[in-house]
Amino acid sequence: METVEILHYHSILIKALLGFVVLGIVGAMFGSKDKEGFKKFSFVYTLIFQLILTIIAILGAVLVYQNSSLFGLSSIIMIVAFALMLFLEIKRHKRVKLLSDELKAYRSNFTKTAIIEIVIIALMVVLMILKAKGVISI
Repeated sequence: METVEILHYHSILIKALLGFVVLGIVGAMFGSKDKEGFKKFSFVYTLIFQLILTIIAILGAVLVYQNSSLFGLSSIIMIVAFALMLFLEIKRHKRVKLLSDELKAYRSNFTKTAIIEIVIIALMVVLMILKAKGVISI
């Protein structure tokens, strides 16, 4: 694959991840009304989220491998963002797995974590757009 093609797929998957996180918020707010249903929803959501995120990371690694000149501070920032989002997702799922309190609190926590993930994704997109436009050099 060429660099442009990989960047295209990388971009599409980032948009898909963003859409999936938004759908996750909707699912958490209006989904299952019982604890067991919410646990199942959270489990499936976490698996799909991690799958999409990992595919994005693999495409990024292939891109860096093909063009070793692309590895720099921006790549390191993306790796940190990847690790942070995985950490947040695992931490959220562990909380839901131990669901013993009120379901409303876990829905709220689910939404807060999703919003943090959206902010991380948005910051990375803005950072890469600024880098592509030449506004910043990282």
